[in-house]
Amino acid sequence: MAARAGFVISFFVLASALCAGCTTAPIDMSAADPVESEAMAQQAALRAAAAELTALVEDSGWSQGANPAEAARAMLGRLIGGGDESQERPSPVSAYIEGHDAPFRSAVADVEMLAERTRSLAVLAIAVASADGRLTQAGLARDIAASESALGAVRRAEGFFGAVRDAADLTEEEDAAFSSALSALREAEIGLARGADALAERRWAARSGLFG
Repeated sequence: MAARAGFVISFFVLASALCAGCTTAPIDMSAADPVESEAMAQQAALRAAAAELTALVEDSGWSQGANPAEAARAMLGRLIGGGDESQERPSPVSAYIEGHDAPFRSAVADVEMLAERTRSLAVLAIAVASADGRLTQAGLARDIAASESALGAVRRAEGFFGAVRDAADLTEEEDAAFSSALSALREAEIGLARGADALAERRWAARSGLFG
């Protein structure tokens, strides 16, 4: 009986110690706030989508001028291989047209896809800018930078495909369809610019203490 009593006493002492540890441990309630968690998830989605959109334009070469990475690689190749700098390389627009069997269909498909992804990014930007809960100024600054980077890429691509349309041998019907696709891309670009402006306004409100 004495052994049993000792066991019971030891059990209650251990349980009391565990409970005491539970009451003294700090509990972070803010980390479990579903509103702020959703806002942070939207921010992560925004930055990822913006980075993917920027990379798409750069990696695809949808710019009338070579991007810095391409220019550096070309210069390095000339230094190592001793290439003839006087030999002109085809322009990105010419390379795009010559690299597709059906430039019109390829270009319209690319423009429509780019417009859709730009619209989706604009929706994300507006969602973050209007999210409930507290958003840090540093986080909003990253959101703005990501959105503006993607916006610059979309504008370069818009100019590139406009040049493709001017240089390609298109029928009247093809030219009209191409123009319609470019107009949709331009509207998507305007939407993304509004989203970036909304993020800037949200950051200003956070800095002014008007909104977290």
